[in-house]
Amino acid sequence: MLYGGNCVIKKNKKLFAGILLTAILIIVARALRLMINDMESLALATLLIYLRGVIHLSLALVWTVSVYQRITNKQARAFVLSVGVLMLVWIVAKTAKWEFFPNNTDTLVRYLWYAFYIPMLLIPLTGIFVAQYIRKPDGYRLPKWSYLFFIPAFLLLCGIFTNDLHNLMFAFPKGIENFDSNYTYGILYWISMAWYISLTLAFVIILIYKSRLPGSKRVQTIPLIVAIAAVAFWVLYTAGLIDGDLTVIDCIIIVTLLETAIQTGLIPTNTGHKELFKSTTVPVIIVDEDYQARYTSGGALPVSEEAMRASAEAPVSLGDTVLCSAPITAGRVVWQNDVAELNRQREDLDDVRARLAEEVDLIQAENEIKEKQAKADEQNSLYDKIAREVKPQLDILASLLEKAEKGENVKENLSRACVIGSYVKRRGNLLLLGNENENIPLRELENALRESGENLRLLGADIALTVKGEGNIPFAYAIRVYDLYEQVVESTMDILSAMFIRLALKNEKLVLSLQLGVNGNAEDALAKLVACGELSIEFEENDVYVDLVMGGDGK
Repeated sequence: MLYGGNCVIKKNKKLFAGILLTAILIIVARALRLMINDMESLALATLLIYLRGVIHLSLALVWTVSVYQRITNKQARAFVLSVGVLMLVWIVAKTAKWEFFPNNTDTLVRYLWYAFYIPMLLIPLTGIFVAQYIRKPDGYRLPKWSYLFFIPAFLLLCGIFTNDLHNLMFAFPKGIENFDSNYTYGILYWISMAWYISLTLAFVIILIYKSRLPGSKRVQTIPLIVAIAAVAFWVLYTAGLIDGDLTVIDCIIIVTLLETAIQTGLIPTNTGHKELFKSTTVPVIIVDEDYQARYTSGGALPVSEEAMRASAEAPVSLGDTVLCSAPITAGRVVWQNDVAELNRQREDLDDVRARLAEEVDLIQAENEIKEKQAKADEQNSLYDKIAREVKPQLDILASLLEKAEKGENVKENLSRACVIGSYVKRRGNLLLLGNENENIPLRELENALRESGENLRLLGADIALTVKGEGNIPFAYAIRVYDLYEQVVESTMDILSAMFIRLALKNEKLVLSLQLGVNGNAEDALAKLVACGELSIEFEENDVYVDLVMGGDGK
């Protein structure tokens, strides 16, 4: 849960109230239709017709505006607006045909009937476009070839509106003048329904596919249930087994489908952002142009106005916290970077350097006692091994810290330093454990990967880790796996947007699977990846899959 239970309860109450009000209005509209059919007063019947039309149009309009305000992606919002406009066109055409010309067989009424199929054919296609923008950046644009799907829709509409010439959509055995009382379906009708149903199901399938998280079996299925129920209704309606206001029911299905996708999280929205901001642990303050705090996150520490003003010129150091800011509309966003761990790592590195510098003197001093000499030799050898094996990372770390001290891309360099520093720390810990035991617990490798992954978040990457299995693994396996992970991270750090780490131990076989989301050429970045065990690498457009097997057949 992203924010407090009270907020979730409040949101659910609003949702329930909205659903209840909508259901009541739909029932009222249905009741009005039944009343109109039995009403003798023409004036009152006309008033009720207007009222029923207003209810349907108001519901569609309110929902369209609501969804338009909630959806975050600009292009997706535009397509959702198109869906709402098409529904309004559908309702207007339906109301005009059935309510204002119920007994009229003029050509105008027939073409109002044909106009029903404009939204029927275009809404599912528009829904697929909406689904394509899910989990895409704001600057994403659909490939130009995607708009070729409008061609079959246009051809179908041309066939429908020329039905009077060929009767391939609707056939009128008693003559076209009796179209409203007796007709049969033609081949073009079934093609149109196949288009409508297949695109609707495709829309739901795309939503479900895009909702999958790496390594997760959890899939949002509520929209699929809605789609199946819709298909069942269309089949029964076409077979003449049930009756109803097809336009209203189809609009209800469309709204229910999109709304369930929103409520289940398949379509991202920006609702609850204020509550989320207050409850987040990320230390952020939003101030106005006078540096007065307007919004403060739960994790933010009190900061003086003087410090915030100074952060506009350059990052301000406040001990273990670095204060940064950036301009936004009508103010600035001020965030706090916790560098306590980096400072502690820097102190540890200083200690290591001092220890290494005094190594000769320590050895000479401990030569007096043989027992201590052996222990000191062993310890110094291990320290030397650690320093030797992580020397490339220590060099990188020193360079990053030097750049940060000079004020060069402070946040980025410190974040990279945290990533490298966590590897140095955890690599040394694994060596210490392996020096004492041939086999080490799997959880030690898990802890190393987890800490390294957490530090990757400082670079803006989304990280997830799953571990299956327990027990001990050979020390050599742990080192090989952790070194491969670090190679991948250091090689792709500049283009990495997300990483899913899966670690599994089964039947003495250790498997590491890395799924990377990248924004660049990963093949060149990983060209020098050192092979060990059974290693496989697969590249897709924006994804990289790295799998390593140690043990079993992967010796």
